[in-house]
Amino acid sequence: MGFLFDIKDATYKWLGIISIIFVVVLVAFGLDMLRTPGKADLGQEALGGCVPLFLVVGILFIYTGLKAEREKRDFEKLAGYLKAYRRIKIPALASKLRLSEYETERRIIRCVRLRLLTGYIDRASDEFFNPQGMAGKVLINCPGCGGSVEQMILDGETGKCPYCGSLMVSRVEKI
Repeated sequence: MGFLFDIKDATYKWLGIISIIFVVVLVAFGLDMLRTPGKADLGQEALGGCVPLFLVVGILFIYTGLKAEREKRDFEKLAGYLKAYRRIKIPALASKLRLSEYETERRIIRCVRLRLLTGYIDRASDEFFNPQGMAGKVLINCPGCGGSVEQMILDGETGKCPYCGSLMVSRVEKI
């Protein structure tokens, strides 16, 4: 799906360039008709009606193509940023990106749908998890009091028991 960005922005930019080229041809045609006796009305119609229309259309296509290209870069940058983390809290990411939490989640979901990155959002912990970090997902009971820890502690991470305050280190046993 990521390739659709490439097609989208390139298509809009090319349509804009073609429209601008068409404007140049229309201007040349209109000026030629203005100098031709008996065809000045045709030249005025070409210059007065068609040129502004195609000029506006061409500029809009180019603007839309550049906007799509900028959007593509933003999503690729976000995906690259998220790939660097095993997990990250959505509020912390929203703060770094200077976006609302809702907009941040929407952009993460869009990156996943475009296959720029893989992972999922855990609603319970309000975190985005990268699947490379999830390889060692372990749920732990506290060694101090035996209470079950509700937070996810990934392999190699240290968590704190919410009941007794003991520190817990997660280790995955490899068979």
